[in-house]
Amino acid sequence: PFSKKFGGPAGTDPDWLKLTITGLDAAGKETGTVEFYLADFQSTDPAEDYILNTWAFVNLSPLGEVQRLQFRLDSSDKGAFGVNTPTYLCLDTILSGRPPAGQ
Repeated sequence: PFSKKFGGPAGTDPDWLKLTITGLDAAGKETGTVEFYLADFQSTDPAEDYILNTWAFVNLSPLGEVQRLQFRLDSSDKGAFGVNTPTYLCLDTILSGRPPAGQ
């Protein structure tokens, strides 16, 4: 009941839901970030607006070699207590580019 329809009643509000993935090395130092929009209504062309409703591949190679991943969700729909948009996501498969041990 606290979140709004993305795009607003007329479909013209520039709403978004963004996932930021941060890579951390063994010392806990940030190696980089990757941003991925789960919903995006920021285009001036309404035909480009979307709410992701299927699995999508996110390339994490810009993070380099990491020990851990941190996930953060942010949205344009915020109130006095923070983000109103439900902040959850599903992960399926994380593929590693690391060669097998001994190679």
